Amino acid sequence: EDIARTTIYVTAADLPSGRPARLGVEGNGVEIAGGDVSPSPFDHTDFGVVKATSPVTREFLLRNRGDAPLTLGKGAVTVTGEQAAEFTISQSPRETIEGGGSTRLAIRFTPKGTGARTATVEVKTGEKTFTFSVRGEGSE
Repeated sequence: EDIARTTIYVTAADLPSGRPARLGVEGNGVEIAGGDVSPSPFDHTDFGVVKATSPVTREFLLRNRGDAPLTLGKGAVTVTGEQAAEFTISQSPRETIEGGGSTRLAIRFTPKGTGARTATVEVKTGEKTFTFSVRGEGSE
């Protein structure tokens, strides 16, 4: 009886470990959804009623929900919109967030007019952009 013999070579490679880097943002200990357009006092995205002479600063926690390092890079956080100049970055986050780590972002609201003032915060992580809206009300 003829028996065919074949040699098979198997190459082992390390499997990727852990979860990929992913940005999560919290304000006041409350998770902010990416693309959130409804500012709230609970997550500090609504700065409340503020006089120009008494600016308000809110801190946000940028958290890496993965195991791999998350690279933000210089200038990764921007504020856009018609009243963007009234919401300034007073503390920039670190450029790299280690797996499971976090860094802080602080935004100061100094109204230049009265009434509702709005802007969008954008955090770029490579090709992805995490956005959320901020709001405050300027008063005299």
